[in-house]
Amino acid sequence: MTVPDDRIDRHEFLVQLTRLALSGRQNDVFTYVRKIIRQVQSSDDRLAEELSLLLAAANPRGGASPLRDLSGVLPPVDADTKQSLIRIETSTSFEPPILEPSIVETFAQVVAEQRHLGRLAAEGLSATK
Repeated sequence: MTVPDDRIDRHEFLVQLTRLALSGRQNDVFTYVRKIIRQVQSSDDRLAEELSLLLAAANPRGGASPLRDLSGVLPPVDADTKQSLIRIETSTSFEPPILEPSIVETFAQVVAEQRHLGRLAAEGLSATK
């Protein structure tokens, strides 16, 4: 008896996700869940949407790159004056860019297309690239 490829992939996804979660590497878990979302989006739009919502709710930094996380890293200092060469500002406020309404509508349409790739493919259509 053969196992369908999607079950093997889901098995591998589950094992790898469990391994990452148990090792405590939260950024790796977020990255891996994003990979799963990309791979299942065309075949299971509902699962991809649910995983996206869980990821958004669990990621307090809003998807910021782990490379940009400066927590725990001492800022560089000038050798002569011993003063910091950079200033780290932590701002929690976010103001969306000011855009023309037509541009906002275009962005919204592209986002909607990306969220519904499975339905577009079922109709023989592809999303905007």
